[in-house]
Amino acid sequence: MFGRKNLSIGNAKIMFCNFSGKQKKYNKDGSRTFCVVVEDTDKVKVQELIDDGWNVKPLKQRDDTEKPVYYIQVKVNFDNTPPVIQLFEDNPQNYVCDLNEDTVGILDTADIIHVDLVISPYNWEVGDSKGIKGYLKKMYVTVEKDEFADKYSTHEHETAEATSPF
Repeated sequence: MFGRKNLSIGNAKIMFCNFSGKQKKYNKDGSRTFCVVVEDTDKVKVQELIDDGWNVKPLKQRDDTEKPVYYIQVKVNFDNTPPVIQLFEDNPQNYVCDLNEDTVGILDTADIIHVDLVISPYNWEVGDSKGIKGYLKKMYVTVEKDEFADKYSTHEHETAEATSPF
């Protein structure tokens, strides 16, 4: 069966983040992606996703004793229907802002402590090959608050007219 339902993952573990779309070893310039781990203790969920057409990949194991870890690559595209990406500090009650194409890159280096997300499937077919590519639909990201955040979040910024000494 070819999957058509959104994939919702609570308390997701994400890795290989390139929200900024910078060219990297395995990314062409402008390609915004990240990977989400498919938590599965008995491989049932992994096999269901593969059977539906999702491109589930195993992480390379360091040795034979390590448990296999599976993941799905997710594209972040702002062209037609941009994803909803909301940022929170310390807990989901501390809403900070919505992230957009210009600001989502901060997630590449953020200290992320919790992620809930919804992935939209895009069914593709080329010749005899077909599958599902995942696109981010919604993401709620909670980041760790640093020790200075409160000090500067309440600080009123005054604007001064710049004058040249010359």
